[in-house]
Amino acid sequence: MEKIPAKICQCGGPLNVASKLRVSAYESSLMPRRRQRVAWRVLRFEHPVMAAAVASTSSSDEQTIRPSQSQNEESEPLLDVSVLKELARKALVDALNSVNGAKTLVLDPSLAGPLGLVTEVALLKHHGVDKMFWLEPGPLSATTTNVVYLCRPRINYVKIIADQIKRHGREAQPHTYTLFLVPRTSTLITRILEEEGVLGDVAISSYNLQFIPVADDVVSLEHDAAFKEIWVDGDETVIYNSMQALTSLQSLFGLFPRIVAKGDHAARLAHLLTKHAPTVPTDGNSLLGTLSEKFDSLIILDRRVDMITPLLTQLTYEGLIDELIGIKNSHVELPVSLISPPAIPNPSAAGGASTSTAPPPATSLTKEKKKKHHLTSATDPLLAELQDLNFSAVGKKLNQVARRLDEDYKLRHQAKTVAQLKDFVGKLGGLQSEHQSLRLHTGLSEMLVPQTRTDVFNKSLEIQQNLLASYNVNDQITAIEDLIAQGAEMQIVLRLLCLASIITGGIKS
Repeated sequence: MEKIPAKICQCGGPLNVASKLRVSAYESSLMPRRRQRVAWRVLRFEHPVMAAAVASTSSSDEQTIRPSQSQNEESEPLLDVSVLKELARKALVDALNSVNGAKTLVLDPSLAGPLGLVTEVALLKHHGVDKMFWLEPGPLSATTTNVVYLCRPRINYVKIIADQIKRHGREAQPHTYTLFLVPRTSTLITRILEEEGVLGDVAISSYNLQFIPVADDVVSLEHDAAFKEIWVDGDETVIYNSMQALTSLQSLFGLFPRIVAKGDHAARLAHLLTKHAPTVPTDGNSLLGTLSEKFDSLIILDRRVDMITPLLTQLTYEGLIDELIGIKNSHVELPVSLISPPAIPNPSAAGGASTSTAPPPATSLTKEKKKKHHLTSATDPLLAELQDLNFSAVGKKLNQVARRLDEDYKLRHQAKTVAQLKDFVGKLGGLQSEHQSLRLHTGLSEMLVPQTRTDVFNKSLEIQQNLLASYNVNDQITAIEDLIAQGAEMQIVLRLLCLASIITGGIKS
């Protein structure tokens, strides 16, 4: 059993995603997620089946602008989504505190990323977690009496848990077992534990992890496998879980005045919301039963409404990071030299400080050891300016920021009085933070540029555009076959073939 390092890690492979757009109704992705925004209040079901957009009562054209870019930057956001993070953190703490004493936490790897967005290892240790392990086949070496399993209700996980419990029984290791299922308990899981003969040894409860704030204007369920669960496995549990998450949101901000659904599964979710909507609030602090003043409407889109968009290549800055490097739970693996700030430039040194922290060459960056970095505009204002730009405009924007920082550093030469020096020193911390952010994104851009100039990348874009225009479809199929002959990645080829099949109603042999 592999021990988890002293930091909650993000697990899983690179994402297959498409363009991030600002549209009239939000869409989640097919394979397996998409970063898109609506107005500026979005509920992102991280499963790719459906998504919901919530428009505020003051909806207008100006709402397509980010809060950081709006004309009234000092205005408060319409929704304080940070309360969702606090609720998720409190629920996790309450779950851990329900098990008295030191405990060994065995964690579902797919939950590591979502949990990393709401808590940190130090908080877990503060509430009695002695050691943490991934939930995986094999023996579990627990040194504490209490063993806590935290996982999604999946059959393979439950069988691993049952096997470990039975192994401890054969080895006469006395433990007390608690199983927290996310987001709720399951009759099927109880039945499997009973069939395995360990139901009496396990206390079963739930950890109701729902919406997680990913940005000021985006919340997500972070459920990657839902499209497969619904369309391949025929399991529609995630629709009910989505209803519960939206109901919790209504308890905080009031009922949605209007619900609009597009697609069969979206309609089922809307029906569940209407059917289970309480008329009388059960909690004195709940707003269930009163119409929201924050929301104008809830728009739910089934992923099957638009199967084309997720198959297209993203061309925004953050979209290309997602395409070519991979973003998982708002984290991206980057070279250590980009994440770790260099030596702080000496303000008293001659020359511009902004040139002293240039990132290493792109060729050396690709060979460096990687480290996970939380890509968020909450702590990186420059990302908020870059993420929605077409990649062709990113270089110009970075150059403008570099020039501005250089001018700001040169202001120290104009400081003649103590008050002026004090004012510059007060701004120095912010300048250094912006400096590191500029260095990070310059390095990231240099990593992306060579990949966007390859023949395969540009040929793929050309095929996509021609297919969308229904231009010489047979020639596009031939071009895809040429990519196969050139040894293009299977993911690129499959996306193009799926795109061609959807647009043309099937590929003719």
